[in-house]
Amino acid sequence: MMRAIRILLLLIAVPFLCSGCSDLGSILNPPPSTGGAADMAHARDVIVNGGVPNPASITVEGLLADHDIGLPAPVNPGDLFTNTALAWNQDFDELTPLITIQIGFGTTLTAGNFHRKPLNLGLVLDFTASMNASIDERTGTTRLQAMLIAIDHVLAQLNANDLIGVVVFADQPTTLLRGASGDNPVEVKRVLDGLTATGLGDPSAALQQAFALVHQYRDTTRADRLLVFTDAAMIKGSAAESNFINVMQQFAGEDIGATIFGMGVDLGGDFAFDVSQVSGGNFVALTDYDRIVEVFDQDFDILVAPAASNVDLEVSVPFELDMVDAFGLPSSADPLTHLIELRLPTFFLTANPIGGANMEIRVRAGSLVDFTKTIDVAQLVLTYDNDAGDRVTSTTHLSLPANLSTTASPPYFSSPVVHKTILLINTALALKHACQDAFGITGLSNLFNSGSQDTTGRQLAVTRLTEFLTYFDGLAAGLIDTPEPPLLTLADERALVVKLLSNVQQ
Repeated sequence: MMRAIRILLLLIAVPFLCSGCSDLGSILNPPPSTGGAADMAHARDVIVNGGVPNPASITVEGLLADHDIGLPAPVNPGDLFTNTALAWNQDFDELTPLITIQIGFGTTLTAGNFHRKPLNLGLVLDFTASMNASIDERTGTTRLQAMLIAIDHVLAQLNANDLIGVVVFADQPTTLLRGASGDNPVEVKRVLDGLTATGLGDPSAALQQAFALVHQYRDTTRADRLLVFTDAAMIKGSAAESNFINVMQQFAGEDIGATIFGMGVDLGGDFAFDVSQVSGGNFVALTDYDRIVEVFDQDFDILVAPAASNVDLEVSVPFELDMVDAFGLPSSADPLTHLIELRLPTFFLTANPIGGANMEIRVRAGSLVDFTKTIDVAQLVLTYDNDAGDRVTSTTHLSLPANLSTTASPPYFSSPVVHKTILLINTALALKHACQDAFGITGLSNLFNSGSQDTTGRQLAVTRLTEFLTYFDGLAAGLIDTPEPPLLTLADERALVVKLLSNVQQ
């Protein structure tokens, strides 16, 4: 018997199914650019500058996103695949040893071997007043100017087999171009020439108008898609966001997808998640010029053409094992269920995955587990519809070998990757718990006030971090870690722990 929970997954950050992008990872560990739980940059900055960060800014997912923890592909993988690893280890802040299940997601499809169909494309362009805000303080480039630069890069990717239409919205949505040939960029630039950003607007109404425009010119030889460029000033808010998503869902049923580009902003995990849960939907933040060039000059074909659809991953754990926690799941997920189902309506490739997407589940061996025998740990079932429309299923059974030490001394790691991953998980938790020690005693407003409670809080953090450094060095022994920049190393994380310890001792 197993309880089941259905999870609608953003397959965000950590690089596999991102807000709709190419690894099953954007649905799990979010990519470093998404912010929030996916980004440890703020916490790192606070520590480096001598402070103690808010514990909420330190997450396992954020720390893992800064490292290469990609697992190798299995033998004879399909278009999409899972790759797995297991460990049996005494984690730092745990009473008993834990089993860690690491699940990676990958694809054999690449930007080089994947080719899009001709497009029936509709551009939806935000010309509201908020687009006059700066996207680059040094140069003074506005969001509107950056959007027009992005459009220029889009047009360079089209050809005579593509069709393009344009809808703009300021106070009212207006259709400026219908069914033009993709090899005629001058026509698009002509209709946009001289337009200024002014007033307010209704992006949902513009979206509705653009969907109707694309529908008018659709045929079986082209894929139908909207590209929506906006800073989302008129989308933010529960009612406006709901209306926008509802319009996307209305036309998704007719196989018309939409890619949403955040001009100068990242609209946040919740909005990106909602977009990714609409069939054919994905979200990309365009925060600077380099990102615009990367997205349109390198990634355009894979952003506008889904590689697979109806992706489902089911992870079941026997009841002889007790669930402890899980990392890399959406915030809505219950990490204590023994049967987890993750779903992504549409899967897009990404040109630059960093180590693949990963999910980590930690479980405790119950009293019924017999360590003299092979221990069944989990079953994974991955199903998806490929580009040809075939439903593909693969099943993986995970088990620990017999005769492991009941105390995890010595520990067991099925691969160096899961060994490294466990060290990083423990590092993130030690940093977070040390900050909780300090903040839990004195409060967020003044960490280092004099007094017995302040001293007690600091001492708890000092003790924890000092003991963890010994644990870190022991677990890191024998690991080789030489990733390519901008990824971080284990030495970088140890230095972060040392710096936080120093900050707390001041």
